[in-house]
Amino acid sequence: MFASMLGAAIAIGVSSSVHAQIGEREVRVYYYEQLRRDPVVALGYDALFPGAGSAYSHLYGNAIFAASLSFAGAALWTYGAVADHRPSWWIGASTFALGRTYGLVSAPLGAVFLNGAFRRQLRLTLRRFRAC
Repeated sequence: MFASMLGAAIAIGVSSSVHAQIGEREVRVYYYEQLRRDPVVALGYDALFPGAGSAYSHLYGNAIFAASLSFAGAALWTYGAVADHRPSWWIGASTFALGRTYGLVSAPLGAVFLNGAFRRQLRLTLRRFRAC
């Protein structure tokens, strides 16, 4: 689906005079710059709010999973602290830590893999995009 949308955008959305001025590779580079996601920004968003970094990278399944795991762990952890129930406290703290760890690892990695997929789809080499 992405390939057909991109092909249609390149074929229809960009006039032939623009192709003559800048060339097809520059158009592909432009689209890559518009689509890419910064892994550091994804990490920062996820550090502020569970799942936000994955949502920034349009990986909504990861975002829902990380946020759900974090919030469920926080709820169980709070219940264990209020009710003075040690097993619930430990399970909640562990679940919260697992959810946060998953989110903080998957958000920047997801952005890196997404950028790689965009580069492959747009047939761009890594030479020019070392900061990605």
